Amino acid sequence: AAAAAAAAAPKDAEGELAAVDINACDTRVRALITKKHTLEEVTRVTGAFIRVCGRYKLPGQHGTPGDPAPSEKSLFLAVTPGSALASKTTEERREAVRNAVEMLRDKIDPGRTNGFGGGGGGGGGGSGLAE
Repeated sequence: AAAAAAAAAPKDAEGELAAVDINACDTRVRALITKKHTLEEVTRVTGAFIRVCGRYKLPGQHGTPGDPAPSEKSLFLAVTPGSALASKTTEERREAVRNAVEMLRDKIDPGRTNGFGGGGGGGGGGSGLAE
C-alpha cells in the first residue's frame, strides 16, 4: 500500500512539478512525512520545495455523498523547484524534483532498494522513520 500511496506523477509538461499521494499512508508515516523538519531536510538536500496540500480523506470517502469536502483533493505533497533553482537549467530543476520525490518515497517506505542518495540499498538504514 505504501508504494501505491507514494506514487508520484508529473503534473505539467515541463516535468518540474510532481505530487506524492500520502492520503493512504499509515497515520504514523503521514505524521512524520509532513513534519516541518522532514520537509526542510528534503528541501535543503535537493533544492526542491515541498508543500502539503489537500485534505485527509477516509478510505473510500473521496467522491462519495459522505465526502465533507468533495471539491478538495486527497492529502498529497506538491514538489516544485525551489527558488534557489530559478537560475538553473530546466533539466537541473527536473532532477531536483525527481531527487526530492525519491527522498520522500524513501522516507515513506524505508525498505525500498532503489532510493535516493548513497543509502547503501534497502534495509531502512539511515532513511527510516524513527526520530
